[in-house]
Amino acid sequence: MIGGHQDMALTPEKRGLGPVIMGGKAMPWGKGVVAGGFVFLSGLEGRTDNDGARVVGIAAQTVIALTRGQKYLTEAGSSFEHVVRITQYLADAADLAGYHAARDAWMAQNAPHLLADQSYGGVLVVQQFTAPDRLIELEVTALAGNSAI
Repeated sequence: MIGGHQDMALTPEKRGLGPVIMGGKAMPWGKGVVAGGFVFLSGLEGRTDNDGARVVGIAAQTVIALTRGQKYLTEAGSSFEHVVRITQYLADAADLAGYHAARDAWMAQNAPHLLADQSYGGVLVVQQFTAPDRLIELEVTALAGNSAI
């Protein structure tokens, strides 16, 4: 019983993707999780590159965030073509056009079917981040597995 309700058929298969490593240092958050036939990624941002160097500008941060997402999805056995939802957070609404241009250019090269079909749900939120140099953050949900869709 869970909370007074009979247990539903919960899948015990939940697999973490491990910690985020930047500049050789483990961050205090994980890459994401595979559960229930989906891959869930959050905290995808691009204010530093993989060596820990600062990255400036919405286009550069967008490319790094998406590239990290692609890497983590591959590690999980999925790909950006299997994305079903992207929640996009921007620090400044003035960066919207630059973000869309960088995102669409990246998708044209790395997930052309996803871009052409616009076959994902999403929302874009403008909010203040705790780190003032963070311009973008993404949450990505994708189907697990690389089978043809």
